[in-house]
Amino acid sequence: MKNHVTNLKEYVNPVLKGFITLLLLVSFNFSVSAGRNSSEDKIKLQIENGTIKEALKKIEKQCNFTFIYNDANINVNQIISVTCEGKALNDLLDEILSRNGIRYTFVDNHIVLTN
Repeated sequence: MKNHVTNLKEYVNPVLKGFITLLLLVSFNFSVSAGRNSSEDKIKLQIENGTIKEALKKIEKQCNFTFIYNDANINVNQIISVTCEGKALNDLLDEILSRNGIRYTFVDNHIVLTN
C-alpha cells in the first residue's frame, strides 16, 4: 500500500507543476495581448485622394482592432488625404473620422463607427 501512495505523489507533483506552468503562460498571454490593443498604437499611413474605407483597411492591418459600421449610416466613400508616421491611433482617427462627422468608440477589439 505504501508503494501505491508514493506512486500517486510522484504522479500528482508533475501534473501540479504542469498545471501551474500552464496557468502562468495563459495569464502572461492575456496580459501581453491586452497591452497590444491600445488606442495609443502607433500607425503609419499614406493615402492621397483615397477613401475612408481604404484608410480603415490599412489601419486594421497595423493594429489588433477591426472596424464595425453600417454602410447605410456611415459614408466611408468620402475622399481623404492623410500622411502620418508613428501617429497614435486615436489621434489619427480624430483626424480622419471626426472632421468627416463620424464618431468612434473602442469596444474590446473593435472600433464601432457611428454618426
